[in-house]
Amino acid sequence: MNSIYRIAVAAFGLSFLVWTQVEGNFRNVVLLGVSGALLGGWTIWRRWIAKRIVTRIQFAVAMTASGLAAGLATPMLVLLGMAIKQGLHGHGPEYTTAQVATVTQSILWSGLVGLLFGMAAGLLLPFSAANTHRPR
Repeated sequence: MNSIYRIAVAAFGLSFLVWTQVEGNFRNVVLLGVSGALLGGWTIWRRWIAKRIVTRIQFAVAMTASGLAAGLATPMLVLLGMAIKQGLHGHGPEYTTAQVATVTQSILWSGLVGLLFGMAAGLLLPFSAANTHRPR
């Protein structure tokens, strides 16, 4: 599992570097924001949350909260990516006002989707207390 995590971090870093060089594409910045939120959630889960879970209820609650946090973080990361991209290029606006409005209006919806996906994962994924306590 450790090697999969390292590959995911390397792939995200590489895609970020490539993304900064390409002209603005709304779909690409959204995909980068979603993958950044998922990778950030995975990092937080691995380092702090997974070590403290011992019951199935704690697992379901933690997954639901993690899904909500990742869902709310996604539009914020997309807006951050749009701001970074706009700051890197000296020419006119990279994204339209309608695209920025779409992202800001999706904050509550993406939080709800994250909450539901986290809840489904917490209830459907197999849980074993032995799998949550990994030695460093």
